[in-house]
Amino acid sequence: MRNFPVPYSNELIYSTIARAGVYQGIVSPKQLLDEVYGNRKVVATLGLPSHLGVIARHLHQTGRYAVQQLIYEHTLFPLYAPFVGKERRDEAIRLMEYQAQGAVHLMLGVAASRVKSDNRFRYCPDCVALQLNRYGEAFWQRDWYLPALPYCPKHGALVFFDRAVDDHRHQFWALGHTELLSDYPKDSLSQLTALAAYIAPLLDAPRAQELSPSLEQWTLFYQRLAQDLGLTKSKHIRHDLVAERVRQTFSDEALEKLDLKLAENKDTCWLKSIFRKHRKAFSYLQHSIVWQALLPKLTVIEALQQASALTEHSITTRPVSQSVQPNSEDLSVKHKDWQQLVHKYQGIKAARQSLEGGVLYAWLYRHDRDWLVHWNQQHQQERLAPAPRVDWN
Repeated sequence: MRNFPVPYSNELIYSTIARAGVYQGIVSPKQLLDEVYGNRKVVATLGLPSHLGVIARHLHQTGRYAVQQLIYEHTLFPLYAPFVGKERRDEAIRLMEYQAQGAVHLMLGVAASRVKSDNRFRYCPDCVALQLNRYGEAFWQRDWYLPALPYCPKHGALVFFDRAVDDHRHQFWALGHTELLSDYPKDSLSQLTALAAYIAPLLDAPRAQELSPSLEQWTLFYQRLAQDLGLTKSKHIRHDLVAERVRQTFSDEALEKLDLKLAENKDTCWLKSIFRKHRKAFSYLQHSIVWQALLPKLTVIEALQQASALTEHSITTRPVSQSVQPNSEDLSVKHKDWQQLVHKYQGIKAARQSLEGGVLYAWLYRHDRDWLVHWNQQHQQERLAPAPRVDWN
């Protein structure tokens, strides 16, 4: 297809294809499939499309947009990849390049997940206004389609159309600003806007592309988290205390809206399961709720770095209780390790963002916060003073 449009920043590739049809004046869905794919049987898929090798070839003249770049920058794949393990992640990337026939959704657990998405089209009026001002047209933005979380990370609740993505299997619907609603209800659940803002960096962080902890690492991560926060008794997780901490951040109304209500009286409660041995992948939403509630000082990327750095020897095998505290020798070793990392990476921020640094920072923050804050304040890099301005008068 000639003159295939270049994707805008944070635009779904589905939206780019829809714009191509508008630019070429193509009305027939099958004709657009012919022009773009040379195949009339391709299904219009919004979040996890396949046949991306064809799209990469259309964009070859730009010198950018290899298949993996399209996957990580213009689909919802980054919301699933960190939670399914490296082998499954890499196989899904391979399938998305060619004809997947629905296998990607099965592989990434979309079909079986308790986190279900509303398939209706949605948009953020404030974002659309910015798009029209900057680009002169509107398009479907990735962060409007966080599964089961219909909130813009910047502006809050999204507005839904009656039309759904799967109303027509082969139709690519473009976002036309002339059909936008001028009057729409506002949702006041700021907790969920904050959750969307917390999650959004997963879509845009190159560092996250290689972070896909195994099920064993996730098991260790949550065991360690409970241990470090004193949410254990002997060798057992205090699930009641975990739920209490989550409720301090998320109301029952917010959790019910996400279909992740805490059924503590049931052994199958998702929050209990995520702190047990991981036999299956949990969704980005379940992980993020726990992290935002229990690790509010860490970013979503730093939490992933912690899990990725864990090994089977990363957690103590002795019985733990709320009263267990590290001894002075342990603290001294950790202090020295942190100081060496800061010097190695030439700064606190860079050290904290490294794999080993994210884990160590979190440990010190929980066990010796006063020392960590004081030492970091004493070793902040001095900002260079701006050069004096020349007075030409």
